[in-house]
Amino acid sequence: MIGAFVHFHIRGNGDADVPEAEERLRRVTPTHSFAVDMRSATAMAPVNYYSMVADSTIEPHHAEVKGFSEEAVVLENGEEVAADIVVLSVVSGTPIFPFLPQAYRDLIENENDGVQLYRHLIHPQIPKLAFAGYNHGFMHIAAAEIGALWIGAALRGDLKLPETASQMRSIDVIREWKRQHVTFEPSRSCAVSTRFQQYIDALLRDLDVSPFRKMPNVFTEVFARYGGADYGGIVDHVVEHPPQQARWVQTYDA
Repeated sequence: MIGAFVHFHIRGNGDADVPEAEERLRRVTPTHSFAVDMRSATAMAPVNYYSMVADSTIEPHHAEVKGFSEEAVVLENGEEVAADIVVLSVVSGTPIFPFLPQAYRDLIENENDGVQLYRHLIHPQIPKLAFAGYNHGFMHIAAAEIGALWIGAALRGDLKLPETASQMRSIDVIREWKRQHVTFEPSRSCAVSTRFQQYIDALLRDLDVSPFRKMPNVFTEVFARYGGADYGGIVDHVVEHPPQQARWVQTYDA
């Protein structure tokens, strides 16, 4: 269903009577399942990208780079693409932490798909260290800010964390789910991706803040799409009204 919708959207930018436009759009349409790409590395098409491909303002090429000539990029299929500037965009690598003691590096650099963290924020076996930004998703700014509030509350002792073994079990569950459902990439562990709303809800519950940001309008809460504005005011609220006593953090396994 997802793939059919995306294909329909892409092809809708072309003209069925112009075979060249259809061919250009075909070159930028993935042939694999779209569901597995709903992850941290998913690319969002710029405004008017597909229409510009269709009318040849953008000319797509689908081939590996073989090398360079004086004025062009040489592709494996023999084509040469004239270029004034070439931008090399490569995938991210597995995170490394050369500034940490080796004992801690052994804990967090031992997986080829990235550092495994509780709530995507802390490692249960490394005291007084937190990671801001490894909870990347499709609403990253809100997640990063609320994650920072969570980190502050944890370091102050406003949050009573589960025992280390319980946190590690939660990490195991999340890791195994991602490995079964998300395509491999070196930083796969460092993202909540399309499940950003459920993730933010978990952090808000930890902080004793209601995750139902559109209430009291039940209709919009149930049916309307969440956006960054729905999380406005949370930073000020938590700063002005921190937990009065240590609040127990539950272990969410999904």
